[in-house]
Amino acid sequence: MPKSRRNIKDLTSLNPLIKEQLKYRKVGITFNYKQAKLVLTNKKIANLKAQIKRIRAKKRRSIPNLNRRFMQLAEILGGKKKDRNTLT
Repeated sequence: MPKSRRNIKDLTSLNPLIKEQLKYRKVGITFNYKQAKLVLTNKKIANLKAQIKRIRAKKRRSIPNLNRRFMQLAEILGGKKKDRNTLT
């Protein structure tokens, strides 16, 4: 029969071997949780990198100046006027 509080605590405490097993089990569960979280994070990063790569792949084509034809006509017509003036 236990006589003091300490004796009761000693009787109710777990076997040290069981304590160690419990600690290792908790560490294992935590490790698996962290490993799964890491895998999900790496997968998310890979998806984001692929998305960035798709967005960057599209380069803008240069839009030709639509007024170029009219500018060339103006140069041609302007050039002809200058030639006529230099001839006379």
